Amino acid sequence: MKGLVSFVFSRVFVVNMAAALLILVMLLFGTMWYLKSYTRFGESVTVKDLSGLTVAEVEEALTSSKLKFVVFDSVFVPGKKPLTVIDQEPKPLSKVKENRTIYITINASKPPKVGLPDIIEKPFREATKKLASAGLKLDSVIYRPSGIDGNFVMEVLYGGQPINVGYRLQVGARVDLVVSSGLGDPAEAPCLLGLTLEQAKIPLTVNYLALGALVYDGTVTDTANAVIVRQIPEPQPGVMLTVGTPIDLFLSSSMPQELIDNNPCDQFPVDTLGMDVEP
Repeated sequence: MKGLVSFVFSRVFVVNMAAALLILVMLLFGTMWYLKSYTRFGESVTVKDLSGLTVAEVEEALTSSKLKFVVFDSVFVPGKKPLTVIDQEPKPLSKVKENRTIYITINASKPPKVGLPDIIEKPFREATKKLASAGLKLDSVIYRPSGIDGNFVMEVLYGGQPINVGYRLQVGARVDLVVSSGLGDPAEAPCLLGLTLEQAKIPLTVNYLALGALVYDGTVTDTANAVIVRQIPEPQPGVMLTVGTPIDLFLSSSMPQELIDNNPCDQFPVDTLGMDVEP
């Protein structure tokens, strides 16, 4: 026992112990220094906003920031410039390490295609909901006598030609529906004065009425913004029309002052105009 105590307090043991502690401390600080250098502790790069840039512009922008990128996804967003960034992760102004990978989403060059949903012989309202869910739009409704009760889709037309269920169309494409006029109850003629053609299609559709002739006067240069100044049959509260009755529309570049001051539509209840119902 005395020999062990003497050894512990001997000069050789103390020197060796001190050397071991010194080496341990040096290893500890060396490891910390290496990890700090390797991970660039406390150093970060601010992520730039890449929205609207092409892939080539993204590469140039990130090279100066010492960041990398990967095209993670491609989706189609109407109104955005094709083949440009519409989303990124991490988000703009985020703090990241150098060499971090930025995942970007690119706007596709054209809309994707979808198959025409199964709407043949389906009720009209159900069919319009299925069209909307598929990303397709209803352009016009053509009513055809059928002799059966109810309003069912008889045909789907694209570019004036019949198409079958599953036919591939670009998202946003417009189709026409041929609908059985059935034996439905008569509907009150909606007042369409002051509406654009696109707006007028809604009350026509929900009242099972057809779009008739379109007549533009000489002032119209932009048909999309032309407004209806006259319709046949004329709007009269209480006048009922049979299902499928065509409504002829006369359009001008602006509403005449006399029609602004005395618009027959003011006599109609708001809920009869169909403007709060999606086709």
